[in-house]
Amino acid sequence: MPAPASANGAMGLALATFDWGPWLAYVAVTVAFEAAAMGWWLRIPPARALGCSLKANTVTALIRGLFSGIACAFLGFYGNQLNPDPFGRSLLLFTGFGVLSALAEARFWGKAANWGKGGNASPGQEATAGGPTPPRPWHVVSRCLAVHLAGVPVGLAVLLIPSRPYPGLEAQVYATRVYYLEDSDLRRALREYVTNHQAVPNVHSYGELLSLLRPGLGRFAHAPDLWAAAYVPDYRRFDTTEGCRSPIEWNGRAAGRRPYDDDGVTAGNAERPLWLIRSRQGRFCHGLVLEGDLVKSTHDPRELGYDDTPARR
Repeated sequence: MPAPASANGAMGLALATFDWGPWLAYVAVTVAFEAAAMGWWLRIPPARALGCSLKANTVTALIRGLFSGIACAFLGFYGNQLNPDPFGRSLLLFTGFGVLSALAEARFWGKAANWGKGGNASPGQEATAGGPTPPRPWHVVSRCLAVHLAGVPVGLAVLLIPSRPYPGLEAQVYATRVYYLEDSDLRRALREYVTNHQAVPNVHSYGELLSLLRPGLGRFAHAPDLWAAAYVPDYRRFDTTEGCRSPIEWNGRAAGRRPYDDDGVTAGNAERPLWLIRSRQGRFCHGLVLEGDLVKSTHDPRELGYDDTPARR
């Protein structure tokens, strides 16, 4: 999970969700928005407000970025690993870290607001020579909270510009559905079924296969959202659950097939095994194939019946 410095304390978790391009645009917009709003509200010159925003956001990013992994552990996928809530997860993440960042950055803004207003006057003291009264600490904190909360929809508006703005989250969920379910528990359960019944399950879709083999799916056997694992993650801007846009393919022609025919010839042909399940995410493909009565996993597009042209998102 990448975690370079950025303008938000949630940087590690966020960069594991969004692309670099929208994220860098978000950083620039966030810094400029906070500088303009706080500078206007606290009557700080623009150049000094921008410098304060850069400094405050950099410090909070470095500090809170260290704890983004802890946040991920508690936040999880906001939903579950098989079926997260992309938009709700992002909204909760940015709101929570926005509040924490506001509390941390209020000290920077308080110092910036006192500069030039009564020399070294501390917050709450009257400025000398009839100058303006520096803002009190609660005054700065309340405005900092308001600006950070207002910045949540502003930042999300930038991050959600792409039609599929959560590529990192898609990759995480796909890995869970493929490596931890399909390539582990499901492959084992399917192999046992073929061995015991000497036939491929006679089902019409991958979702039906998951339901049929559910008792043998280990920790996923009782997952309430197991149905979501029948799809390749494809999340749009305001999705709060699996959109069911890209089903993982089940080879209907293999349903009910015996591993060997009456003459002992294996299913498939001499060049490639018989594919049972296949899916693509970006340029990556994965699936399960049948060789004799052995169910194997593969990334070979030829074994999965794909041509040599990579899939495009």
